[in-house]
Amino acid sequence: MFFENKRVAVIGAGPCGLTAARQAQQYGHDVCIFDRQQNIGGVWQMALDPNAERQPIPPFSSLITSRICSFSEFPIPEDFPLFLRPSDVIVYLKRYMKKFCLSKYLRLRAEVKQIKRSNEWKLNGQWLITWLDLKTNKIFEEEFDAVLICTGMHPKSWRPPEWRLEKQFKGQIIHSDKIGDLNKFYNKNICLVGFGYSAVEIATALAPLARQVLLSARRGGWLLNKFCKEGKSFCDHFNTRWNSLIRQFIPKFLRSKFVQNTSNSLSLLPVHPIKGAGYCPVHNLFSTQLGFGTELSLHFATGNVRIKPDIWSLSDGNEIEFVDGTIEKEIDYIILCTGYEFNFEFVENGKLIATHHNDFHLYKHMFIPELTPHNNLAVIGHVQPIAGSKWPIAELQSRLFFEVFSGNVKLPSPFCMKDELEKRRCNISVNYIKTRRHTQIEDHVQFCLELAEMIGVATPPFYKLAFSDFHLAVAVWFYPLFPAQFRICGPFSNKREAKLIILNEMKKEFNNHWNCRFERNIFLILIILIFLWLFLL
Repeated sequence: MFFENKRVAVIGAGPCGLTAARQAQQYGHDVCIFDRQQNIGGVWQMALDPNAERQPIPPFSSLITSRICSFSEFPIPEDFPLFLRPSDVIVYLKRYMKKFCLSKYLRLRAEVKQIKRSNEWKLNGQWLITWLDLKTNKIFEEEFDAVLICTGMHPKSWRPPEWRLEKQFKGQIIHSDKIGDLNKFYNKNICLVGFGYSAVEIATALAPLARQVLLSARRGGWLLNKFCKEGKSFCDHFNTRWNSLIRQFIPKFLRSKFVQNTSNSLSLLPVHPIKGAGYCPVHNLFSTQLGFGTELSLHFATGNVRIKPDIWSLSDGNEIEFVDGTIEKEIDYIILCTGYEFNFEFVENGKLIATHHNDFHLYKHMFIPELTPHNNLAVIGHVQPIAGSKWPIAELQSRLFFEVFSGNVKLPSPFCMKDELEKRRCNISVNYIKTRRHTQIEDHVQFCLELAEMIGVATPPFYKLAFSDFHLAVAVWFYPLFPAQFRICGPFSNKREAKLIILNEMKKEFNNHWNCRFERNIFLILIILIFLWLFLL
């Protein structure tokens, strides 16, 4: 397979940037990876650095599960925990980089200042990148044939508008990306604003230290266990092709009602309604990003953590008044767990990729329709998968980009791309709460399969695969969406190695849970045996 060598710039050396560089390497291109930090890893590296200016991901974070977040050619090592901490992520990325010799492409301490089309862009599609060498403080300008932007969704913290009397508040107001050492919160009264991942994780970490932790949640929320009833990771159970197929045929409100109204002793997904403003959540479970953290239940029971509604006003002392009229006194810290915002000011001064409230209009969250026929600039990893991981999505996006760049895949016309964008936006507005958090939301399994179909790496239908390899078919359809399955067929496939990875993961999963599955399904097995005995004998 021969591809013309081109110069490719990758902006960002986090997980998405490294896998983008790996795909460029496979297609035989000359790659340059720009990153302003001293080390690889992006926000995961920031989490480990106590001197970092900001930490978008807390150092104690462990939300991401190893089985669905690995790259297709490099599974997570067996000695790693099921839920990866930032330290585990950095070790994995370094091993990934070492295996594929990616370090030679790195340009660390190199900050990209501006990306713009060259004067001859209409003819050759080339881009001019202006970058600052932070070690020498010198500015350089280079031409590239393609650019992949992998800067992530956490470049800048966001906060709500200033509260009444905020300037007179005597306590400290900080964003969650600047919490630093937790010991400074010992025996303090703290109010966390927000109810996303960071708020729940920080509340769980601070509850044993602080005198009192308040969670200010506008709408209340739903919390799920990280593990299902049988001890299996919820994310692994949720992200199977079989369960994804079922979700497409059952309306979202019915799925939400079923899970919300099923008792914890019987439910596969233990769910705990967290009251905000004195009421149960005003939204259904599946109309927002799924939240995990039932570890908070004990702290709710002991009163270490209490739920409060939205903040109405601060005071000239250390008091907070909430919208329900209640007042909390002697508050030492307000921690804003209100998320992040991104923009692309460094791409033609923000005019090429316009963003508004964390929303942009890119085909498959990556391509700019207006650049046709030169679709040689893309954004990678700007997706919010439900209970999933960005890493395999970023890998598939990168593979799609280079298939398009190489001329093997043709994108739809700009009109058709914009039409699909509008349909996606309508779907989000109907099915999800309107918030900055849901602008790029996708079902992890369905979106991966969409990308795989475009690239030509989607596995055959179950019945076809079952005839040729039954065990592989079962693993692909009824086990977590192992990224290795996208190397079974199509460009740069390695069916033998991919099959070994998938079956090995299947074996581990089976050994861990077969007793639970047998107990759960024993009644069904007895019914089937009785049916066969009555009607077939």
